[in-house]
Amino acid sequence: MHIIKSDKKRMSLTHKLLHDKLVFVIFFLLGLFPILPFSLKPFTIVIAIIYGVYSFLKEKKVSFSKLHIISILLFFLCVISIIYSADKAYALKKLETTLSIVIVPVFFILISSINTKSKDVLKYETIFQITFYVSSILFCLIMFAYIWQLGYYNGQVTYDYSISYIEQMLWGFNEHPIYISIFLSISILFSFKLFSNKGFRGLIILGNIILVWSLIFLSRKAILLGLLISFIFLINNYLKGLKQKLLIILFIITGFIFSYVLQPSSFNRIKEVFESSTYTQAIDENNSTNLRLHIYKCTFQNIPDAGVFGYGIGDVKDVLLDCYQSTSSILVKWNYNTHNQYLNTILACGIIGLIIFLFILVKLLSYAYSKGDYLFLSILIFYLVVMMTENVLDRQNGIILYSLLINFYIFKNHQNSKNLNA
Repeated sequence: MHIIKSDKKRMSLTHKLLHDKLVFVIFFLLGLFPILPFSLKPFTIVIAIIYGVYSFLKEKKVSFSKLHIISILLFFLCVISIIYSADKAYALKKLETTLSIVIVPVFFILISSINTKSKDVLKYETIFQITFYVSSILFCLIMFAYIWQLGYYNGQVTYDYSISYIEQMLWGFNEHPIYISIFLSISILFSFKLFSNKGFRGLIILGNIILVWSLIFLSRKAILLGLLISFIFLINNYLKGLKQKLLIILFIITGFIFSYVLQPSSFNRIKEVFESSTYTQAIDENNSTNLRLHIYKCTFQNIPDAGVFGYGIGDVKDVLLDCYQSTSSILVKWNYNTHNQYLNTILACGIIGLIIFLFILVKLLSYAYSKGDYLFLSILIFYLVVMMTENVLDRQNGIILYSLLINFYIFKNHQNSKNLNA
């Protein structure tokens, strides 16, 4: 009898070790997100969910945070909105795009069937952050090699030409500059945690110079603002001395200014915010701030009729297009979305949708704060700002990364709390 129990214990331990190794590999694959071509990114989630199902079938138990469930409430509201969407084919297509918001938390719920130790969770976080950080730097180097090949640095092509080619032609990546800027910003936030390793501080500083240089080149205004706010938040909570905080903040701001001085073409996107013509002239296709103002005008015109439940996720584009047709052929040509996640939620799911979405965000902020997880908080703050000018959850790569980050930190803090109370 003693031998049988000993064998079962040994088998359980072997399974636990195998589980740790496999999950370690999965987080390494997930960390490759920035460097993977657009078509391959979803496969990392597929691999993760397959292993999650295997893990659950092996253990047949789960222990997860209710926040995993709360985080997907908006998805089910979108499912309901299909009922009253006129364009059901497009609604289903949009639902398919946002499926990651359900699949990713399911993966974390399923792997919670194994009682993971806090030190193992820390290993998962570290390998994910390091791989993500290095992948982002590699992407930057590839991007600059590409625009050098285009002829940007010897004046053969313009800045706008280079940006358009990065989005549409960059060696199969098919990444919009906004989403490139998002994962570069997340990498900089990760670097604050990685910087604690004294042996790698020189490399982290060099890596951050490359990342900041790339962000300035892409010059997505809301993302730069979100990064600045969230990074200052991190500094304020991790560093104690006021003098030290002010010096680092001053260093960051100086670094941004210096980068813009060396890349004057990128500064035009910032300069347009402070030009009066941006707010008074007709639509200017080359002025992103001006374009957004006209998009928001159409959005606000349609909000009163969205009512309690909205138009449905299938009909938002048609509602906006009707307004664009009486506004500008430029807006019709590109068929822009609302460029604001909060406003888009109102149009798609109504006031009740916005209330649920804000409820989710408040619960996440409250949870991160209660756990003292300032990195998680800084990521949430970053997204809160970015969502004011971008529909992050309407694009595959945007929603995969958002859902992955949110649910990982819920998983991490839940597992740590479970081990603490064991």
